[in-house]
Amino acid sequence: MGMHGGGGGFGGMHGGGVIIRGGPGGRFTREDEEKYERKVSDMVLLKRLMIYLSIYKRRVLALLSVMVSSSLMSLVTPLMTQMVLDKFITPGMTTGDTSMLNIWLMAMAGIVLAQFGLNYTREYLIAWVGSKIVYDLRRDLVAQIQRMSIRYFSEGETGRIMSRVTNDVEELTHFLGMHVVSVVSEIIIVTGALFLMFTFSTQLTIISLGVMPLMFVLPIAMQRYMRKAWRQTRVKLAGMTSVIQESVSGMRVVQAFTQESRDAEIFNIANMETSKVRLRATLIAGVFGIGVGLTQVLGTVTLLWFGANLMVSGDLTFGTFVAFQGLIMSFWHPMMQVANFYNDFQNAMASTERIFELLDTEEEVKEAPKEERIELEDAKGKIEYEHVSFEYDKDQPVLKDVNLSIRPNEKVALVGPTGAGKTTMINLLCRFYDPKEGTITLDGYDLKKLSLKSLRNHMGIVLQDTFLFQGTVKENIKYGRQDATDEEIIEVAKAVNAHEFIMRLPEGYDTVIREGSTNISIGQRQLITFARALLMNPKILILDEATSSVDPYTELIIQEGLEKLLEHRTSIIIAHRLSTVRNSDKIVVIDNGEIVEMGRHEELLKKGGIYNTLYMRQFREEPEQAETPVATPRMSGGRMATHGVGRTARMAGRPETGGSPVTPRFGGTGEKMAEFQRLLQEKEAAGYDVKEFKDLDMRLFGELRGGDVESTSKKIDEAIERLKKLSKP
Repeated sequence: MGMHGGGGGFGGMHGGGVIIRGGPGGRFTREDEEKYERKVSDMVLLKRLMIYLSIYKRRVLALLSVMVSSSLMSLVTPLMTQMVLDKFITPGMTTGDTSMLNIWLMAMAGIVLAQFGLNYTREYLIAWVGSKIVYDLRRDLVAQIQRMSIRYFSEGETGRIMSRVTNDVEELTHFLGMHVVSVVSEIIIVTGALFLMFTFSTQLTIISLGVMPLMFVLPIAMQRYMRKAWRQTRVKLAGMTSVIQESVSGMRVVQAFTQESRDAEIFNIANMETSKVRLRATLIAGVFGIGVGLTQVLGTVTLLWFGANLMVSGDLTFGTFVAFQGLIMSFWHPMMQVANFYNDFQNAMASTERIFELLDTEEEVKEAPKEERIELEDAKGKIEYEHVSFEYDKDQPVLKDVNLSIRPNEKVALVGPTGAGKTTMINLLCRFYDPKEGTITLDGYDLKKLSLKSLRNHMGIVLQDTFLFQGTVKENIKYGRQDATDEEIIEVAKAVNAHEFIMRLPEGYDTVIREGSTNISIGQRQLITFARALLMNPKILILDEATSSVDPYTELIIQEGLEKLLEHRTSIIIAHRLSTVRNSDKIVVIDNGEIVEMGRHEELLKKGGIYNTLYMRQFREEPEQAETPVATPRMSGGRMATHGVGRTARMAGRPETGGSPVTPRFGGTGEKMAEFQRLLQEKEAAGYDVKEFKDLDMRLFGELRGGDVESTSKKIDEAIERLKKLSKP
């Protein structure tokens, strides 16, 4: 077994400064978000944002240069207008040489054309920088999401997380690409216009700007409310996104229970709440625009009145007055933009805070420090749970002082009632969570010291809730090994009995699996996940209820594939159907977070404890719940189907075919099977050679689950009679 020091982790470009927590424990739920109020100052957020802009400083400097040039050109036009009016178009002007006038007019036209070119260049640079910032922000957010622990996703709302990556980033990028850049240009124009206004007439400038204090009174008074309003707007938008995401993901359930109108009503409520808070934020923000507009009107009226009096008295030329009027417009128009900027600024800061909340959320399961991290290259598969305790919620233990040793290549089954802690043991082994107390080791190394990548590379996991990505069958099988050849993919598919049904699909291995895997059956999905796990050739294989949601016929096919899958590797199997764990090297019975029994199938049956109770109960209950006999499998629309009544029909309380409800048919046969099991145990305990009957037991059970009830019942009768007459050798 080789190993070496661990490598480095992902270096995200999050920026420094104040850390913003994403709610309690980094969770993003409706309750967390709606109670939270903005606490981080705008300047702190801006400093962190500037890190993203600084990466493209050359383009940003070019953009600033273009904006300065364009802004200065816009100020030249009023000056040239004043020169043309006072020098060339004066009262009482006589006919004469107009060559200079033509030159001035051509120069003005040239400046206007140059300004158009600069404005186009500015828009291009804004779009370029904006698209880069979108890319960087979303890259960092998705990288952060990939590093987050499972608790983050199990306790948070998917739609709210998605909203930060989509809606909030888009809002922030729009602000950075348009408003930040524009406000710089507007500030240059305002400063230049103010300077020229004082140059033309100090008296008129002071008179025009004397009413400016009115512009700031209302906005300052409403600032706190504006911050809160825009924060609530982003929160409500995230909530609406969450509702849409949940509705679309669960559309099958929605339609199955005819709850379309209820779902639409839930969305309408979320939509209305979003509209209300946005309207409120817009009304509050409009106060600033009212202040600027009112000030502009008063300033313009005052300018006209005083300017007219100065021209009448001869203290002001007509050209100067027109130029000054142009400058005052150049001053007030940017001021209006600044008013809108503040409105958009508060909206963007609300989005920025939500983005950095996500980026600053700490992982619950962390990598070991680089100097201590171990890359496990070759795993033998020896696993040790040493005094492991765990709880998802405080003071609610799920595992209590668990001790378990699993040898290399050993096949171990975890059984027990629902909620006993079986899946939690797997979650801890995969380091989806860390134990509260105790340690788990792999080949003698504490899992916390192993790099997450090397740990999980040695594990293959097949879950009850299969998940396939939208892509071809081939792409899904080689998901964990992108360099796999077509021959290797076909080989593993054949090994788990998936090749035959794949070849019956419209495009074979190139058939595209739709979102949600709606164009293949549950059993077919499960076989593809088996092939995916086998292609990884993991040293440790974990099957968590891998066959619990498929029909009996498909389960038999999967069981054959499992035999290949479990060879030469450490295997941990969680199953409610005890038929799938009978041949395990070790069966571990977990109840209420503790290991209460451990041993082989026959040993545990002899003890007469929890395992015996679970096993006998299943032989009585499962046959009664079984479906009608399964005949020859057939393919329908690329999906595996069986004749007879299906599981869905039984659950819905109505048959899939025919008009009568399904009736229990296997109660008597189940009792016979249980009697055969008891007799088999008694004979084995008495020292009889029952190897032949144990093999027969497995075959009978498979036939019973396959639906061959009548002939199986006769075989059980014969087996019981033979077993009763069995004599010692």
